[in-house]
Amino acid sequence: MINFVVTRWNSVLTTLKSVHTNLDQLRSLTSAVGINRLLLRMIVDLNDVLLGELVEILEPYDTATKCLSTDKAPTLHLVIPTKVQLSKHLSPAPADSAVIAQVKQHLHNQLEVYFKTSSIHAVATLLDRRLKNNFVILPPQQHAAALASLKQMAEAVSGGLAECTNDAQPVNKKMRLHDNFFGDLYAAQSTSDANEIIISTVLSNDLVCVWFGQYICTENSNIK
Repeated sequence: MINFVVTRWNSVLTTLKSVHTNLDQLRSLTSAVGINRLLLRMIVDLNDVLLGELVEILEPYDTATKCLSTDKAPTLHLVIPTKVQLSKHLSPAPADSAVIAQVKQHLHNQLEVYFKTSSIHAVATLLDRRLKNNFVILPPQQHAAALASLKQMAEAVSGGLAECTNDAQPVNKKMRLHDNFFGDLYAAQSTSDANEIIISTVLSNDLVCVWFGQYICTENSNIK
């Protein structure tokens, strides 16, 4: 039996999806002899449409959790994009009912309170070629601050900027979960100014390979 558990991430979503998937079976229980009156009332009062809308609202949180908690690749550069995507998902829509609008507003408020980002997240985002020029993710002021921090980090490395010598394996080209979740954020325009040269130089040195491992170097090297 699937239950809501406070200590388990996204257990509310798991519970709601289970109820939504098994609505017909649950409603068949209403004709059972000796059914608990409270359970009967709960089943009768179930709102199919509202239940489906709640599942739809919460599903991106499950995707975000999976994208950021993977142990097979670095995810520091995806923290700010994740918050951006969740915030966009919680934007009010004309078709929202009063209940759904309230839920979205509450979740958005909680997102701002508990989903904190820092300068290191901005720097990491800047080091992803797919995201570095997206000013929806990093507005101009935040982008400039991240670039300044990146310069300081690069200059602080003894021996300067050396080329990355790691033998990275080709990136798996299969569609991954985060490709779908962050897809519209990856369509960033490229630039050829001095800032672009600084970022490109840092992306090709051992410092980045140490911080982000072979994944980020290989991922970026496959993007023209």
